[in-house]
Amino acid sequence: MSVFTTGARFGATVSFIVFSALATPASAEGLKISDPDSNVEYLTAPMIGEMLTQLGASDVQLSEEGKNKLIKFKDVDKPLLIALVGCDVKPEGCLGMVMFAGMDPGTTKYPLESFNAFNQKQNFVTSFKLDDNKYAVTRLVISEGGVTKKNLAVNIVNFAAAPNEIMKFLNSQIVAGLQEGNPQFQTASLSVTPSRVVALAPLEIAKFVASIQMPNAKGLQKRQ
Repeated sequence: MSVFTTGARFGATVSFIVFSALATPASAEGLKISDPDSNVEYLTAPMIGEMLTQLGASDVQLSEEGKNKLIKFKDVDKPLLIALVGCDVKPEGCLGMVMFAGMDPGTTKYPLESFNAFNQKQNFVTSFKLDDNKYAVTRLVISEGGVTKKNLAVNIVNFAAAPNEIMKFLNSQIVAGLQEGNPQFQTASLSVTPSRVVALAPLEIAKFVASIQMPNAKGLQKRQ
C-alpha cells in the first residue's frame, strides 16, 4: 500500500490511499471542483476539461479525432488522456470515459509476467503492453445512471498516480527476479534511463479507443 498526496499535482491537499484492496480514497474533501455533489450521467468534453482545470491540470486540450472525443492534459509533466465512450447512445452526451497513459520503459525489457503480476496485485487500473516495448495503464469509468462530479474527480486524481506506481512496481519485480535467479527475468536489462510517461500517437489512440466495449447488459439473469 502506498499513499499519494495530490499536493502540487492537482492543486488539492487531500491524500489518497492508492492501490489498496479496492483503491478506496481516504477522503475527497480537498478536491476543489464546482458543485461536487451534483449528479451527472452524460459526460461532455467541455465538462471534463473544466473539471481538470479546477483540479489543477495543465495544458488541457479538447479535440475530436475521427469519432473520438478526447481530452488531453498534463499532471505536472506527465501527458495523460481521457477519451469519452458510449457517445452514440443519447445526444445529451457520453455514458463513460476511459483514462489512459502511455509509458516508455527506455531500453528495459519487461516480461509479460510483470504486467500480469501488477494486474493481480491491484484492481484500480489495468496495465498492458503495446507495440515496440511501450505499455499503458487504463481505467474505465461508467456514468450511466448517474455519478457525482466528486466521484469523477476522485477517479481522475487517483488515476494520475498510476504511472508512478506501475514504474515502481515493475522495477521492483525486475530487481527481485534477478536477485532470486528467476529465469523469467534473466533476459531483462535495467535501463540507465528511467521509464517515463509519453503521449501516444493518434493511431495508437484510435486503435485503443476502438477496442473499448461498453457493457450493455439489461438485467440479472433469471433462473429458469
